[in-house]
Amino acid sequence: MSSFHDWIDSFSCPDCRSGFSFTAVNSGASNSSDIASGTLSAHDEAARYGLLQCRCFRYPVVDGVPILLKGNVGLLDQGGTFESKGPPVEQIVALIEQGRCPEALVRCLGFTPRFKALDKLPGWRLWHSDAVLEFGRKRVEARLRAMLDGDRQKLSAEDWFEFYFGGPTASDPNHLPYYRNRVVLPRTLAAFSLLRLLPAADKPILDLACGYGPFAHYLTQRRNSTPVIGMDFNFYLVWGQRYWIAPEAVFICADGNKRLPFADDSLAGVFCSDAFMYLKDKPGVLAESDRCAPGTPIILSRVGNKSASPKEVRGDSHSAEGYMELFASHEPRIFSEYALVRGYLARRNPLTLAPTDPADLRWDKWLHFVLNGESLQNVEVGPALEWPHQVGKLCFNPMFEREVNNGGKVRLDLKFPTTWFAYQNGDMYGYHGDLVECSADAAERARAGQIDPEVQSLLDRFVVIGLPERYLKAQD
Repeated sequence: MSSFHDWIDSFSCPDCRSGFSFTAVNSGASNSSDIASGTLSAHDEAARYGLLQCRCFRYPVVDGVPILLKGNVGLLDQGGTFESKGPPVEQIVALIEQGRCPEALVRCLGFTPRFKALDKLPGWRLWHSDAVLEFGRKRVEARLRAMLDGDRQKLSAEDWFEFYFGGPTASDPNHLPYYRNRVVLPRTLAAFSLLRLLPAADKPILDLACGYGPFAHYLTQRRNSTPVIGMDFNFYLVWGQRYWIAPEAVFICADGNKRLPFADDSLAGVFCSDAFMYLKDKPGVLAESDRCAPGTPIILSRVGNKSASPKEVRGDSHSAEGYMELFASHEPRIFSEYALVRGYLARRNPLTLAPTDPADLRWDKWLHFVLNGESLQNVEVGPALEWPHQVGKLCFNPMFEREVNNGGKVRLDLKFPTTWFAYQNGDMYGYHGDLVECSADAAERARAGQIDPEVQSLLDRFVVIGLPERYLKAQD
């Protein structure tokens, strides 16, 4: 597992712009199973909790994640609107100074749930009083302590998806099937078609507003792996990524709407998926990217198009022409999501195609951009290069329901978890198909490296896919 210590010289305070010194604090919360399994090294353990000091402030490090924020710890902030606000950063600093490190983690991960059913009851104001909200948060924190006090090796990313989106939550429950099945959604394949062009580098790639995305996992686990720093305003997202999705990457909790907390020329590139339209100062984000990663590729994946309908995109979106004007000094290339998915399936470098006229994408709901991409135009993408969706622990795609027939074969039937999910991702039928039959041990053979014709066919059709080691509760 990588530690923020590996790149601490690359960090800088977003306000005073000075570097940091780190003072570790004994956490009193060592999880013996993590140490014994090698998930945490002694070096990682020493850096789990402490304070980062610059010229103007002391920032907390909570369970290996630096929180480079002032004000409140970001938590469950969707599209620029708070649904549950985290604790003041000063409170977390005080808890760490007192040696109450496990409590600092619980405070950063806890949230105030919404009970929508209560909105329909008489006495609406009573059910939304501070006392009721505080009671809900205490219940959430009690559940957190029970999970964190147990054996972390028995938990998966899916457990945390269910914790934040599967019960009383402060967010949209539609996020649960989205995160669980995100690895091969059309939006993800479109991003992969661009990410796989990035070369290995000595400096890290910044995954800006990384969320629970699969991209840091892919970049750090592929054959030509490259270091990654994931950054998001939501603490629970970067913390979950660090332990259950991409432990070889480094993650920090910071606000992409502010100055990036990195030194000049410290990054090898910037990637941002599903978030650029929510960033308020878009020219400022570009300027910061140029400062931290001058002249390097900037990939902006799945950016909302203001001209297209239905209008589901929150945030400050532009039209295709407006984005191209904004990016004019960065030699921009624009792509539709449809074209990138088809290019991914055809194993084609999308930068080798003739540039698309932005006017032709007026009605495309989602746009993708490559800036400063000249160095990527000659990257070969062919059958010898591993599929990005193949990277990780190979198992049956969880979107397929499985049934063993009388002949011992496995019948796999593609099922969308909700109607809304099907509406958003109906293009998956084009590359999955809806019904597959295969040998019962196909996933086991794939994990053993036996890529025979049947296994290759299942990989090509996304029936067998690669997932992070600790992604699902059970992976066949």
